[in-house]
Amino acid sequence: MIIHDIPEKGKNPLEKAFIPLLMLLTLSAGWGAYELFSLQKASIPIKLTYNNSLAASAFDSSSVRASTTTGAYVASKNGKAYYLVTCTGAKRILDKNKVFFETREAAERAGFQAAKNCPGL
Repeated sequence: MIIHDIPEKGKNPLEKAFIPLLMLLTLSAGWGAYELFSLQKASIPIKLTYNNSLAASAFDSSSVRASTTTGAYVASKNGKAYYLVTCTGAKRILDKNKVFFETREAAERAGFQAAKNCPGL
């Protein structure tokens, strides 16, 4: 073997690009993780409003007083189940269809049943 046949270290273009590409990949992964965890910590205030006239047909308003904007329990004026406001099912209800209740009893008096897929009910 002749000495000039042995490739010199660092002459391969892939070897030259490996360290910068590795640094770029590491920085991108770190930035992505930072963004992901910062989104989980962010809290966005939500204001819920409710139009009482839309819910008149869904339940008897004379037997129960539903809260118009807040409460521990929520139901859809078009549905049959009530949820804790923290349940995923509650988050799928359109704002214009939400009916809030302070207690489970109030929701049940209005004709709603506890949702089966809501832990804690």
